[in-house]
Amino acid sequence: MERITIPGLVVAYERVGPTTGTPLVLLHGFTGHRDDFIHVTSQLSSKRPVLVPDLRGHGDSGRARRGTDYTFEACVDDLLAFLDALALPQCDLLGHSMGGMVGLRFALQYPDRLRSLILMSTSPSALPETTNDALAKGKAFLEASDLNTMQKAMESVGRGEPDPVIAPWAEHYWSHHRRRYQAMDPDAYHGFASAMIEQDSVAARLDEIALPTSILVGTTDREFHPGSRELSQGIAGAMRNDIEGAGHHPHEEERDQFFESLERHFRAVEG
Repeated sequence: MERITIPGLVVAYERVGPTTGTPLVLLHGFTGHRDDFIHVTSQLSSKRPVLVPDLRGHGDSGRARRGTDYTFEACVDDLLAFLDALALPQCDLLGHSMGGMVGLRFALQYPDRLRSLILMSTSPSALPETTNDALAKGKAFLEASDLNTMQKAMESVGRGEPDPVIAPWAEHYWSHHRRRYQAMDPDAYHGFASAMIEQDSVAARLDEIALPTSILVGTTDREFHPGSRELSQGIAGAMRNDIEGAGHHPHEEERDQFFESLERHFRAVEG
């Protein structure tokens, strides 16, 4: 792990692969961690540098000074400052789930800093009511408790009623789930949950994106099918990749298909 200081924050990140070439930056999702990608960075970095930061309030990155500073806009600013601090004029950007929401907004605000965009298991618009209800319940739970207790409750329910997509990698999933929640700032949970619930749709602006773009979504990740459809229809030339049998974590659940999708993406980008 490396650390770099940007205005108002210390960012923890992993750097893997060669020291030259356009880097691939991987952004994790809500309650995530840079190690969400630990099983794929080695192969992804065989041809290019790979950088994996912890978002603010997550993992080993710094905490915001105020709870109100956990917003998509703050993460966009952090990403710009991160690239500037590393003297990187451009990158390829992959955003997973909430990381995709941040990446999409970064692409709209700073398109010249990206060579290409990969949006995985994400949405340009408000999430389904069931997802927002779960986020709101999480916020309410945290008002009376803490993240470790919340994680234990989630794991108890998840192990008692196993998701068939997660079951094959359940031991890693739950051990990493514990690490993620132990490392997270409770204020970040509140702030980013609110950001996702209250987000303004950027679907009407998708036609502004002229970057080579790939959309990845698991075939069982139904809550993100509407958003993936909006992305693939709204971004001209976007390549849609439906990851057969995957849920919300295609890079873990169907790794071969994930790698194939990224290989197609980089063939289109690099020729």
